[in-house]
Amino acid sequence: MIKAKKTAMGMTLASLVLGMLGGLAACGAKTGTSREPDAYEGCATDEVWRTLDEAQQANRVRTDDAQAPRFLQPVTEGATLPGTTPPTIEWQPSSTTAGNANGDATCEKCPTCGTPATLVAPHEAPVAGTVFDLQFSAVGGTPYRVLTTVQSLTVPANVWQSWRGKQVSVTALRAVLTNGELQGDAYRSAQPLSFSVSN
Repeated sequence: MIKAKKTAMGMTLASLVLGMLGGLAACGAKTGTSREPDAYEGCATDEVWRTLDEAQQANRVRTDDAQAPRFLQPVTEGATLPGTTPPTIEWQPSSTTAGNANGDATCEKCPTCGTPATLVAPHEAPVAGTVFDLQFSAVGGTPYRVLTTVQSLTVPANVWQSWRGKQVSVTALRAVLTNGELQGDAYRSAQPLSFSVSN
């Protein structure tokens, strides 16, 4: 049996090690309560996921079609999109704000975000700017969720193929962050946008 050795401060070496391990586990833990995103693009990180979860729990997500992201052609309500190749899906921050294709967010890895890049490191520098949370679902198809700071995405081919012959619904949320914290409220539309993917 190994006896615990006392440190000068009265803590046992074992409790010190356990405390450090617990701290490391908490540091890397993903604490979001909603479904974890399948992808993080641009400056988006898992910390952004937690920030948006907290906004939901604090009733800081508002339903407002004028303030919610607006999808652009070819993704419109009731559209039928080809099932062979996933199109690039584009949107603007709101019905009155065009934004720009690369978004307005900045972060340590992407000072002025350009080509979307998936960032999966557990801890990134705080994000400043607009972030989008897009959640796609189709009965019998693979769900897909992406957090991004750019204004376009291409759904992975394997997910797109699972949507062939199905109706797909997408909800989009817009939030503005400063130093990783939500500014004001986040916004989404009253109803998901629905489109079909052909066989």
